[in-house]
Amino acid sequence: MGLNLRTLEQDDPIWRKIWELYCRTLLVFLDTKAYELFKTSEAHILVTTQ
Repeated sequence: MGLNLRTLEQDDPIWRKIWELYCRTLLVFLDTKAYELFKTSEAHILVTTQ
């Protein structure tokens, strides 16, 4: 696919923004049927609404 990926440390400013987005998303979707957006570098991105 030609993706340019890199591993981020938890103290990296970009990682902190990603984590903030993840936490805010959890709060927004807490009362909905939305499911996990992402978890780790080994996990997949997934949104399920029914």
